[in-house]
Amino acid sequence: MNEQFLILFLIISILNLISLFIKNRTLTIITKTLLMPTLIIYYITNTSNFNIIVVIALIFAFLGDTLLLLDHKDFFFLLGAFSFLIGHICYIYIFITNFNPSFFNKNILFVLPIYFILYFISINRLKKHTSNKILAVSSIYCAILYIMSLTALLRLDSVTYASFLPTYIGSILFIISDTSLGIKIFIKRTKFLSILVMVTYILAQLLIVRGLMHL
Repeated sequence: MNEQFLILFLIISILNLISLFIKNRTLTIITKTLLMPTLIIYYITNTSNFNIIVVIALIFAFLGDTLLLLDHKDFFFLLGAFSFLIGHICYIYIFITNFNPSFFNKNILFVLPIYFILYFISINRLKKHTSNKILAVSSIYCAILYIMSLTALLRLDSVTYASFLPTYIGSILFIISDTSLGIKIFIKRTKFLSILVMVTYILAQLLIVRGLMHL
C-alpha cells in the first residue's frame, strides 16, 4: 500500500491544527482546503475497491470546507451545510449497499433510542440560539447525519471488522465534530472548540475512507 499521501494528509492535518492554535488564518485556509483533495488522492491510489461515490462524498466535503471558511453568515453556512449533507447522503448510499439483511444484528435496535435522544437534545439546544430558518435546516442536516451513523452501524456483521469498526467510529466522530461546530457557530466560539471540530472531522473522514478501503 502506498502511504505517501496518507503521510502528506497527516502533515497537513497537523499544520491545520497548529494554525488554529496560533490563530494564523492564512495557514488555516491553505491547509483546510488541501485536506480533502489529499485524502481523495490517497483513496484513489490505495483502494482495491474503488467507488466513485466515495470520491463524490469527499468532493462535497471539500466544497463544504471551503464555504465555511468564507463566512459564518446564513448564506455561506447554508451552502456549506448543503454540501456536507450531500456528502452524508453519499455515505448513506454506500453503507446501505454494503448491508446484507441476512446478517442483520438485532442488538442494533437497542441503540436506536440513544440516537433519538441525542437528536432531540441537539435540536432543542439549537432552538434557543438560532432563527427558524437555520433551525429548520439544522434539523434536516442533523437527521441525515444521525441516519448516516445508523447506516454505518447497520453494516455490523455484513462486512469485515476491518471495514466496519473504523467506518462506524468515523461516523460517531462526525457527530461530535458537527455538534461542536454548531456550538462554536451559534452558542460560544472558543479556540478549544475550533480545534475539537477539526480533530474529530479529520479523524472521521480518514477513518470512514480507511474503512471503505477494506471491504
